[in-house]
Amino acid sequence: MTTFANIPQFDPAVPATKIFCIGGSCLRSALVRIAMDKTVPRGVAVHFPGGTSSLGETSICSSPENTVRLLSGVAQKFIAAGYATPDGDPLALIDIVTYPLYLSLIYDIPLTEAGTELFAINHNWLTGAFPELPTCGAGVLSAFHFNEEPIDDAPTHNIVVPSDFSPGAIARLTAYFTRTAVPLFWTTRSNPQMDDRYLFAERQPGDGPPNRLLADS
Repeated sequence: MTTFANIPQFDPAVPATKIFCIGGSCLRSALVRIAMDKTVPRGVAVHFPGGTSSLGETSICSSPENTVRLLSGVAQKFIAAGYATPDGDPLALIDIVTYPLYLSLIYDIPLTEAGTELFAINHNWLTGAFPELPTCGAGVLSAFHFNEEPIDDAPTHNIVVPSDFSPGAIARLTAYFTRTAVPLFWTTRSNPQMDDRYLFAERQPGDGPPNRLLADS
């Protein structure tokens, strides 16, 4: 598995990842949450965790206008596979949320204006936390957010794109994520919470309520 040599391997005990399995009833609200960085629309970087890209290369990116279209296409294939969430909502997206800005701060990694370091941090974190990801999926679509407050809680959304959308493959992929040590949340009609703006698994007293998606009626 390829990692970026000039970016450290991270301590897996650092709380910097969450997994959200998003049901079809929450899809519209989730797409807005992923595509919009506050008021700024974001494109997605096409990310291959098992690839051999160097830090100096420019990743393939979509325009912000294409983000919802790309993610909707992935979601339609998930829904067609027919994998149901625990409350019966069809699974529409698997979103691995990471916090590369937080990692850059605690590991004192300088960032250039080009931002290629954030891509490398995100890559090394994903491959370290999910060693089987390159064989489970064709890649991920990564949407980097920069406008969140506080800045260290700014999330990066990594939408898993399976190489096989058959029902059995989706079941195996989902089972893999549930076996990892990373907190996994089912974001569905019965529980539309998607607390991606807070990097710890559980909020503490005084942190305020988590964000919630709007489920379709």
